[in-house]
Order: sequence, then structure tokens, then C-alpha cells
Amino acid sequence: MALASPRSAARERSRSPTAQPRQVRGGEFIPPGHNAFLREGEFKSAAQPRPTMPFSGKASLVRVARAGRFRSLMNRDAEHEPVKKVMDVENLEVMEEQPPRKGRIGIIGGSGPEAGLDLFKKVLAANRQHLGDGYRGDCDGPNVVVSSNPSMAGPHGTFDMVPCLDREGPLWPALEAVVTQLAPQVDYFCICCNTLHFIAPPMLAMMKERGIKARFVSIVDAVGVYCRKHGIASVRVLGSLVSTDCGPTGMSPYKSLEDQGIALGVHEPEQQELQQQTINLIKRCGPENTEAHKMMQRIVDVAASSPIETGEQQTCYPQGLLLACTEMPLVKNVLQAPPNVQLLDPTLILAEYLVALSFNAETLGQ
Repeated sequence: MALASPRSAARERSRSPTAQPRQVRGGEFIPPGHNAFLREGEFKSAAQPRPTMPFSGKASLVRVARAGRFRSLMNRDAEHEPVKKVMDVENLEVMEEQPPRKGRIGIIGGSGPEAGLDLFKKVLAANRQHLGDGYRGDCDGPNVVVSSNPSMAGPHGTFDMVPCLDREGPLWPALEAVVTQLAPQVDYFCICCNTLHFIAPPMLAMMKERGIKARFVSIVDAVGVYCRKHGIASVRVLGSLVSTDCGPTGMSPYKSLEDQGIALGVHEPEQQELQQQTINLIKRCGPENTEAHKMMQRIVDVAASSPIETGEQQTCYPQGLLLACTEMPLVKNVLQAPPNVQLLDPTLILAEYLVALSFNAETLGQ
């Protein structure tokens, strides 16, 4: 008679009706005849039937998320059968027509953060309007990358922007880093802040040196295209101390509008200071601040009623007031202007221009 090995003897004891339950890791007792498998922190009996995958005669696929990837599990009987369909979707019509190719849009925010979000929302709305009835939902949304970096935070002025003209000062490396990080991800990009367009020339030179192919879309250029298209010949710029400096030797980025035949109004120094204070208040307390609303309305009243010199001792009243600081459009809904004066939102104009460019449809100036 052959002697049983210790392992086979243990198996026989476990099958015996009188066998005692054994304790396993975790403090639980497993009845005889059962093997415990520790998975996901639990004990599961090997006596329980294993779940089976449905078999339809073809490959049944189950997508299992593991380590960020999808793995396809196939029935053994269909192991070598080519997969033709991943899943059946009931009551869903797949449209054959693909939307037109959209260029990738980049937004440099942070100056300020709410303004970057405001521009993004306007890009979404402009994209939906551009597609009209052809807009199907999320799949037709714009491809947008937003960079909101506190190192770009305002308010800005000559104190931090003039050194950037020589690629110096703390603001320049921040701008350079944001542009070089964002540009490879997009086809077009913009800067929300009107005032920061003062340092666009050295930024464009840096992009050329580095071979950056993304196109910078200037808010100033977009406003110029809009004004020419809509016949707006006289504008008064509202904004920061730099943006409103539209005199003969002014530093405003919007001075270039004069080269396009658009007359620019100047402000009294106290009005410029009031506008800068209002911007700072909105940045600090938010666009819901009632005191900021009152200050903005006083600014609009004075700007709309002050004539603009057009040369040869001729004057005219502004046809548009340009809310040329990204905080000002945030309170536009509470402002009232005379019927013959338009409150122009540069961020909305820029959003529509960006979307038109992204569809390769530069028609705003035609």
C-alpha cells in the first residue's frame, strides 16, 4: 500500500465532513472544500461560479480601463476572428458629414483671470453662432487652450512694460515662458489684456527668432477690422493709463488705429486716473461691485459727451466708446450710453475674429 503524501493527506482532511474550518489571513474562517482568493481586499469562494462573457457568435468585446489604456477581451472561440464592430448603439444616428476643420485657438489670460474666462465664453458663443443650425453639440466645439498664469497679473504700466522693450524686467521672462509653452499647441493665439499689447513688438521678434509658427492675433487689429467694416470713424478708448494715452506722443497700443483713418479721442488726466482706479477696483472686488458700476457710468457719460478733434480745427463726437481693458466689458451690462454712441467690447470682437480665423474664413474685413 502506497503512503499518501502530506499534501494529499491535507486535501483528504479538507474534504472530510468532520474537518474543522481553517483560519486565513484577515481573521475570517473558510469552510472546508473552499479555497480563498484575496482580490481587491476581499475573500471570494472558488466554489462560486465564474461569470461568463456573453457570446453572440462574433467577438464580444469588453473594455477594461487599466493603467490608462483600454484592453479588448475576446471569447476564446472568436480569438482569431477579425473584429468588425466594437459596440452597437441603439437610437443614435451617426452623421456622415464631418464639421469643417477648425484651427486651434490659444488664450493667454491671467491679466486678469476673470477676463480670460470671459473671452473663452465669448469664443464658445461665437463658434456656435458661426456654425448656426449646423452646430450639433460638444463635438463641434472649438479647440481652445487657455493659459492663466499669475505671473502675468496686472495692473500693468510703464513701470513693468518699458523694460520689456529691451527684454528685461520680471514681466518679460513670464511672457516669454507662456508664449513658448502655448504656441506649439495652437494655430492662433491672443493676449486678453489690452495694455499688454504695448509689448507685442518684442514678443513678435522673439517668436521669429525661435521659429514659432503659431500666429499672434492682436486685439488692436481685430478692432480696426471691425470699425472699418461697420463704418465707425471716431472712437474714444477707455482703459488703463497706457491704453488711454492716445495723444500725439501717446503710448497706447490703439494709436495704430489712426493709421487706418479712425479718429481717437483724448482724455483729461483726471479721467484717465479715474479709469485706472475703476479697473483696480473691479480687479480687487469683482465686477459685481456697485461702486465700480457708478464710477464706470460717470466715465461713460463724460467720454460720450466730449468732442474729438479730427484735424484742421474740426471736431466730432465719438461714434464708439472702446472698453479697452478686459475688466470693463465685465460691467457692460449695467452701463448706458447715448443712442448714437456704441459701447464696443474688444474681447467680443476678438472672439469673433479668432473663430473666423479658426475656420479659415477671414471675412470680417470684407
